[in-house]
Amino acid sequence: MELQPRPPRPGCVQRRRPLRRGAGQAGRGAAQLHRPRQHRGHRPERPVHRHAAADRVRGDPGRGRDGLPVRGRRRRGAGRRGCRAERGEPAGDGGLTVDLSLTEDQQALRGSVAELFAGQATSERVRAAEAVGHDPALWRVLVQSGIPTMGVAEELGGGGATVADLVVVAIEAGRRVAPVALPEALTAAALLAASPAGADLLAGVGEGDVVPTVALRPLRNGTAGPVPGAAVADVVVALDGDELVALSRPEGVAAEPLPDLGGAALAEVATTVWSQRLVLATGDEARGAHDDAVSLWRVLTAAALEGLRQEALRIGVEYVKDRHAFGVPIAWFQTVQHRLAEVATAGDGAELLVHEAAWARDTGDPRAAALARMALLFAAETAQQTAAASLHFHGGYGFTLEYDIQLYYRRAKAWPLALGAPRHELRALAADLFAGEAA
Repeated sequence: MELQPRPPRPGCVQRRRPLRRGAGQAGRGAAQLHRPRQHRGHRPERPVHRHAAADRVRGDPGRGRDGLPVRGRRRRGAGRRGCRAERGEPAGDGGLTVDLSLTEDQQALRGSVAELFAGQATSERVRAAEAVGHDPALWRVLVQSGIPTMGVAEELGGGGATVADLVVVAIEAGRRVAPVALPEALTAAALLAASPAGADLLAGVGEGDVVPTVALRPLRNGTAGPVPGAAVADVVVALDGDELVALSRPEGVAAEPLPDLGGAALAEVATTVWSQRLVLATGDEARGAHDDAVSLWRVLTAAALEGLRQEALRIGVEYVKDRHAFGVPIAWFQTVQHRLAEVATAGDGAELLVHEAAWARDTGDPRAAALARMALLFAAETAQQTAAASLHFHGGYGFTLEYDIQLYYRRAKAWPLALGAPRHELRALAADLFAGEAA
């Protein structure tokens, strides 16, 4: 491997020249001040880049250190050639080229759902729904658009969308912090579709008569909670022992919302209240279906957090360009620029990981479960860092209800906790990754 210095950038070149009298030079003689710097040996004078890195690896413009294009592409297998191939096309060296960029259909889908959420999930409506965390009018629009069942196979009345398609929708929902439990609803619909016993409930979801959600953790002593979306749901899909069940409340019995700073419509689910029970699967089939559904939820929630992060960054950038101090926008200060650049570049990695996790599920990659955990953990971390940075640059205004950034800050903290503390996810991820080595 050949190493070379980083080439100088315009405006960053410092030529060696005699020192001039200035700050920090008081008391030195004129001869000392104007004596050129002497080199040992006979090295010629040359421009010196103050950011030069001796470990810079030779690469092509627009490519990363590994020689691969860096925009939306990941490569499995060895080699240093570009990744200009179709999705999942085998590479000549036995690896697999992975194209994670959006297709034309997905770009059109993104435009449509972005317009939908921009009109139906305004900040005023998000604030109005904070008490419960659910906007019935928005939910009706989503049902009319077929979004709650878009991940269900077409022969079952759904849209036949891939997980990559669902990620596009979840990103736009997160961008507007839409007051509906969309990842939970999509996950519950997938579980109902997987069992013939859930056909009637699934039809109700598609018609808008049933609002579904899923309990991410198994019931213990007949109770699970807090469950996102349960405060407004008509049916909760849960794992109770060796049974995957759909729990419903008797007519006239309401769920009691729990205090919630993240607008997630949280409520406890107890079989004493949710007394109507429909068994969807039993035994290993039930446990496997629930585990797979939770993995899908991780990917969709990571996507929602990624959309949240992107909008929190946009809010922060717009504010620092507007806010003035010492006669200039605070965006001129390097501390502000560096912090925003840090969270922006970290977020790009999270976005790529979310799309890779979706691709892994769609293609049956054996790493899909581990990638789903990674995507959720990294998306949660970058969303929290970005929202915190943007709120910090708002100063005291960031803590007032009049500014939107507090909506993003609170949800960035709250949404990932639906599955429990991040340390549990990290331990589970480590167990998955190193189980083979330990054996």
